[in-house]
Amino acid sequence: MINNNTLSNSDFYTGAFPAEFWGCPERVFDLKMRNGNNENYEFTLQAGFNGLEAGAEGPVSRKGAPHSS
Repeated sequence: MINNNTLSNSDFYTGAFPAEFWGCPERVFDLKMRNGNNENYEFTLQAGFNGLEAGAEGPVSRKGAPHSS
């Protein structure tokens, strides 16, 4: 399962599709992931019918992170 918060764009091709997928089966599901936030920390918390979801993203260490003004 892929978290929809990490997706940027997705395309589903049937029949004729771009040359980059030449030689693939009849159908292609192309997923593009979004770039993460490497400047600031962000947190998400969601509750739904299927359960809870928590997420966090940001720089690995403050040492290498750019300073915000």
